[in-house]
Amino acid sequence: MIIKSIEDKDLRIKIMREDTAAGMLQALERIYTSPSRKIYLNQKLNGFKMNESRSVEENIDEFQGLVSDLSYNNVSVSDEEQVLLLLHSLPERFDHLRDVIRYCGRNFTPDYVVSAVLTKELEFDRRER
Repeated sequence: MIIKSIEDKDLRIKIMREDTAAGMLQALERIYTSPSRKIYLNQKLNGFKMNESRSVEENIDEFQGLVSDLSYNNVSVSDEEQVLLLLHSLPERFDHLRDVIRYCGRNFTPDYVVSAVLTKELEFDRRER
C-alpha cells in the first residue's frame, strides 16, 4: 500500500529496497528529514517567487507547504520572516500592497498578509471584468 501511494518513481525505488512497511516508513523519514533536505527546503523558501501562470491561491499553498515541510524538519520560520518572504514573492501588480504592509509600522501575521493578498487579487479580478 505504501509503494502504491508514492507517485515519484525514484522515491518508490528507494523505499522498495526495504522488506517491511516499518522499514519503508523509516526510509521515507530518513529521506525527508536529512540535513540536505533541510538546506534544499530553506533555499526553495528563500528563493520563492509567485508564478504568475498559477493562481495566487496555488502559489500561497506552495509557500505554506514549504513552511510546513521545514517545520516538520524542525526548522522554524518566524512569522516576521514568513511575512517578509511572502511580500518579496509577490508579482509587481502587488507593489502598492507590499509597500503599505512593509512601511506602515505594524507587525502583521502571515495569515493577515495572505488575507490581504487574496482580497487584493479579488479586486484585480473585478477590475478586469
